[in-house]
Amino acid sequence: MVIRGNISLILLIGLALLIFFSNDDSPKKDKLSSWNQEEVEVLNEYLESHDGDDIALQEEILVQAKKIDAYFKRVNAPLHGHGITFAVAAHRYGINDWPYLLPAIAQAESSGGKHAYNNNPFGWGKASFEDFDHAIHIVGWNLGGNNPNTARYYRTSDIGKKLHHYNSVNREYKNKVFAFMREISKTKI
Repeated sequence: MVIRGNISLILLIGLALLIFFSNDDSPKKDKLSSWNQEEVEVLNEYLESHDGDDIALQEEILVQAKKIDAYFKRVNAPLHGHGITFAVAAHRYGINDWPYLLPAIAQAESSGGKHAYNNNPFGWGKASFEDFDHAIHIVGWNLGGNNPNTARYYRTSDIGKKLHHYNSVNREYKNKVFAFMREISKTKI
C-alpha cells in the first residue's frame, strides 16, 4: 500500500509539473505553490481507492479543482482553496458528470461561503458543519443519491430534477445554478 501510494504521489507530482510547464496562461509561481500537502493527500486517498494509476482521472480532477479555486479566488469567496475537495467529492459520490454542481450551488446559496452560517455554504436546511470540507462531503453524498434518507430525491441522473428537489421554491434556481456551472467551467487556470 505504501509503494502504491508513493507511485500515485510521484504520478501526481509528474502530472502537476506537466500542467505547470505546458500552460502559460497564468503566473507559473501559483501553479504548484497553491497545492499543499493536505490537498495532495486528499487526491491520493481518493485515487488509491480507484486504481491510482489512472493518469486521465488525475488530470481531470486537477483541472476541475484548479478551475473551482480560480473561480472562487476571482469572486473573492471563502471557498477559495477548497477546489480539490469539491472535485474529489464529485467523483467520490457519483456526481462527476457535473463536477461544478456543488460549487455552483454554494455560489447561488451563499456567494461562495460569504454568507454561510454554521459552515453551511449550501443552504442545506439548518445543518451545521465542522468546516467547509465537511459540508462539501455531506451535501455531495446526498446529491449523489447515496443517503438512504434523501435518495428518493437525488438518485436520479437528471440534474434538473436534482435541482428542483434542492430548491423547488425559486423557479429560476435551476437556471441560476446552471449559469454558475457554465461560468466555473469556463474559468481560466
